[in-house]
Amino acid sequence: MVKSAYRLHEGDNPTVAEPSSWEKDKWIWSRLWKSQVWPQIKLFFWQLCHDAIATKVNLAKRVECDNTMCPMCFASLETGTHLFRDCFIAQGVWEELQLTGREEQYGIEVRDWVEGWWRDMLSLEREKIMVACWAIWEARNRTVFEGVRVRMEQIVWRVEDVLAEIAGNGEGKEVWEPHVAEAVAVAVLEGLVEAVRAGHDLIIVESDCSRVVDALKTRKTGRSSFFLVIDDILRICSSFVDVVWSHTSRINNEVAHALAHVSPGVVGKTVWIDQLPPVAEALLVLKY
Repeated sequence: MVKSAYRLHEGDNPTVAEPSSWEKDKWIWSRLWKSQVWPQIKLFFWQLCHDAIATKVNLAKRVECDNTMCPMCFASLETGTHLFRDCFIAQGVWEELQLTGREEQYGIEVRDWVEGWWRDMLSLEREKIMVACWAIWEARNRTVFEGVRVRMEQIVWRVEDVLAEIAGNGEGKEVWEPHVAEAVAVAVLEGLVEAVRAGHDLIIVESDCSRVVDALKTRKTGRSSFFLVIDDILRICSSFVDVVWSHTSRINNEVAHALAHVSPGVVGKTVWIDQLPPVAEALLVLKY
């Protein structure tokens, strides 16, 4: 059914009409649907702007709901405004994405908040907000339905991964879960420690984990445990004359990938100096 863009006031001349809410906010929807993000993110964000997502407060309007508290912080009722603007998890996401300082200036409704942000923003910033809201909702659903507590920095990483994939920067790269990226960083750190002990001074580090390589190349900082490991890696690099960071594809990194799966049940680390395990040695023979 197609609705008219205009509505008449009672007693008004039938030839005179006032723009409807849709017409007044048309600029928001045109920017939303033209955004270069995934279709499911556009649809989600449209629903969010209409306060039509299944927050606990919205569900309580339709069915009996014993608990309407925010599952992320347990500090307030779970409304759209709270979950995406006021919750400390959301505020941490906006801070990490450098999108703070605007969200408190506009009304209490989600659409007021979006309108206030979007008016003076570039399209890339608008898209970042859309993806971030979608990632927050994704993390919220994992908490509610899977019992998984998603950390703020994990949401930020998810946003960065999605934006990179949308932009095409992630083409050919693996999408890494945050805990796996941290494990890769620890492996790099341990490898450099062994290189120091062996007296090496010219180092090339190759990894198929783009998150680790990018963080080391740009010396990116953060508050998560992942970045604590990155800091340790950068500090130990002062022990070498030169260190080169290189991202490589999974196909070109099969030896390291095979080594990582040699003893998955062993806790701790394993160091091979003069002889490699048979599986890695066989790959070296095939490749070189």
